[in-house]
Amino acid sequence: MNLRTIHFICCCCLAPVSCCYSPAPAAAAGETRRIEAKALWNDTGITLRKGRNYRFEVSGTWTDWLIRCDAAGPVSSIGRALMSPTRGLLRYPPEKDAGATYFTLIGTIGRTATADLPPHAFVIRDGVSIVAPATGTLHVFANDAPFAYGNNCGALLLEVKNTSSP
Repeated sequence: MNLRTIHFICCCCLAPVSCCYSPAPAAAAGETRRIEAKALWNDTGITLRKGRNYRFEVSGTWTDWLIRCDAAGPVSSIGRALMSPTRGLLRYPPEKDAGATYFTLIGTIGRTATADLPPHAFVIRDGVSIVAPATGTLHVFANDAPFAYGNNCGALLLEVKNTSSP
């Protein structure tokens, strides 16, 4: 496995921290965007059209503090257990979608000026397809507590394919 290390200072306790991540592999055809874990909002610049079918393919890993995650959240059972007690702090809580855990990739159509969610939000996992509930720009983010993006690192690659008939 090709792991890279990034070094930074924790914004909470000012301790030096290192985290490892695996760079996302090159993507195939389609509209592909790099999704940063540190960004409160990632503007993909991709417009989804209401009623059209879209398929999402996601690759790579990112890190929340020291816990390695992919688009579905922590990749280890220990990581899931460590993050579970504070699920109520997530921007997109599990009450809205049971698949929404820490560091799940969340998509929205449109965005707000703050960390608040617009009405059309959904979980994005590798290989998932949706019918767009509205027309607008696709924004995405790592599902984390709104105040905790400072200790995130790494990025995923997101490929969006319009699978509707012309």
